[in-house]
Amino acid sequence: TYNDYQFKINSKLSDRDELYVIGLGSFDKNRLNLSMKDPEEDRKYILGYLPENNQISYVFGAGYLHSFTGGRLQVTASRDYLKNQLCKYENNDEALPKTLDIDSREGNYRVRAAVSLWDLNGFRLQAGVGGGTGSYRNETFRQVYTAEGSQEDRSSSRFTVGRYEFFATLSRDFFRERLSVLAGLRADGMTYSDLTSNPFRQLSPRVSLSYKLSRKWRLSASVARYHQEPSYTTMGYNGNLIPGYNQKEGLRYMAVNQYIAGVNFSPTPQSDFKLEGFYKQYSRLPVSLLDSLPVSTGDFADYIVGDVPAKSVGKGRAYGGEFSYRNLNLYNTVVNLAYTFFVSQVNKMDGELRPTSHYLSSSWNVGHIFNVSAIHKFGANWTVGAKWYLSGGVPYTPYDETLSSLTSAWDARRRPYPDNTRYNGMKMPVYHQLDLRVDKVWYFNKWRLGFYLDIQNLYNYKAAGQEILMPEIGADGQYMPDPNKPGHYKMQHIAHDIGGTILPTLGITIEM
Repeated sequence: TYNDYQFKINSKLSDRDELYVIGLGSFDKNRLNLSMKDPEEDRKYILGYLPENNQISYVFGAGYLHSFTGGRLQVTASRDYLKNQLCKYENNDEALPKTLDIDSREGNYRVRAAVSLWDLNGFRLQAGVGGGTGSYRNETFRQVYTAEGSQEDRSSSRFTVGRYEFFATLSRDFFRERLSVLAGLRADGMTYSDLTSNPFRQLSPRVSLSYKLSRKWRLSASVARYHQEPSYTTMGYNGNLIPGYNQKEGLRYMAVNQYIAGVNFSPTPQSDFKLEGFYKQYSRLPVSLLDSLPVSTGDFADYIVGDVPAKSVGKGRAYGGEFSYRNLNLYNTVVNLAYTFFVSQVNKMDGELRPTSHYLSSSWNVGHIFNVSAIHKFGANWTVGAKWYLSGGVPYTPYDETLSSLTSAWDARRRPYPDNTRYNGMKMPVYHQLDLRVDKVWYFNKWRLGFYLDIQNLYNYKAAGQEILMPEIGADGQYMPDPNKPGHYKMQHIAHDIGGTILPTLGITIEM
């Protein structure tokens, strides 16, 4: 059961002052359907490993805008919260011991103030400061299997952090507005540890240039460095998988250097062609000490990503290019088209957890993405829109069939184990789908009524995904041992489709 809500309230206090309040939230409750009669093998597999889950999330924020001659002041304050509870019993029987019990909660208070000045002898300036506090709590019990065998991983973590930031951008046009230059700088810090507290270690400068060759042609380029803090689940881990390890000693902000260059051609005011190339260098990526893989894709990323002992020693890269076309009025139709080719990789780590010169595909290395969408307006306030999407195959790691069949290993996880010597060495098939939406609007005095029909995956495309590997199940509902390999289950391969669901949605909107 998924429950979502959102709202936004704007109030013009005066010609120069505005106040707004926004909110987004959800409450999701997921329960296993244990009453199915004669479920298929792939459903038995899902019921075997998937936990039941309660999740609550929300964000509330308020902002104040004050305009004055030549500038504007903006002040914002917000609160966000996420509560995630997962529970799994052995054989889905509450009379038996738990194999997974996670209660994770995180919340943040944030404030930010920024001033924009639009005419400082031709310069434009935006500068500001921000800060806040964050809190995290995690109580975890889970059965895991490591090189030492099956064991219980227990952790109890609570911490709070203070955050602070400052930022500024300065821009100006030169040569009769043919050349636009923007320079920016920001710094972030938090009180998590000595490695994160000094904001000057997280300086993020950027410079961008744009030059108008003619009325229709424009060149652009930018160089930037950005930082991002590790996730709360990674910062908060303090389990017993590596006794005595202090997570704070190894985590830092992630960093990326980004280089972009492009050219724009606008034959008409309504149309635009763009060709852009990019190169990104990633450093300080959190790497799991258990499998030497990025924490977002390793063996222990099943339910809460990053809940492992880790160090910020990983590196990676991404590069590619994108071509896009946009027309706001092509025979009364808005058309958008984009094709992206890119490579996304991480450096393989050696035995001392040092990056090598050998690259592995990241889990986002799909290679090709193509999007085309069109929205046509008919008479009587009817609108029809369509979007076709194609993506290259997602990388995946083949299974370690020997380890997966081991009874103690399977019972700890109820899922097959990847063979990380072939990490992301295979790819799923290309995926594509067509979405269609029809809107009708009626206008009344001071309000309007809308109706829409949205159909996702209109032609019901199905693609063969990675096969499911699981033990065979006997007539008694129990996993069958392998008579030829004591201590192992008798395994089977099951076909697994990805996509293939036609999802229609009917909706009504009311705006006042």
